[in-house]
Amino acid sequence: MGLLLGVVVCSACFDFHDAGPGDPRLLDRACLGSDRCTTSGKARRTTGITADSVGFELGPGGGSVVIPLVADSSSDEVSVEVLVAGSGKVDVSSSELSASDSFTLSEDYEWFQVGGAISGSSSGSVKLRVGVTGDSRAELLDIRARGLDHAGCSVAAVGRRAH
Repeated sequence: MGLLLGVVVCSACFDFHDAGPGDPRLLDRACLGSDRCTTSGKARRTTGITADSVGFELGPGGGSVVIPLVADSSSDEVSVEVLVAGSGKVDVSSSELSASDSFTLSEDYEWFQVGGAISGSSSGSVKLRVGVTGDSRAELLDIRARGLDHAGCSVAAVGRRAH
């Protein structure tokens, strides 16, 4: 019984094929569970390009989603790309990376990139914010990253603390 429970818990945290941060659907892994990626204002979680994937609709009106990521210990320089379509402008930022940029959207999906560096005072936790203001609207389908990955989850056994 204990072994079966361990397999179920592990399969909920790991996808067993070691997907890298540049692999498709990093947004799905980062937002696994309904409370991992937080929305505010006129933003809502929806399905992505397929029924089993995560996506976000932002706007019209001010709205944003915050996506938790972690720094890869082997790299100080990082970049994040977001796959979005819509109208108006989308803002992509991370205070932990000292990165911020605004991109003009089209109805066709495009990858937009921001880059930065992990500060020495950072704990390795990075929050990526994607947002719109005013009449802008955006559909976020995926992210990919170099030097960052999704936060994952911790596993605890009965009587033990999570690591």
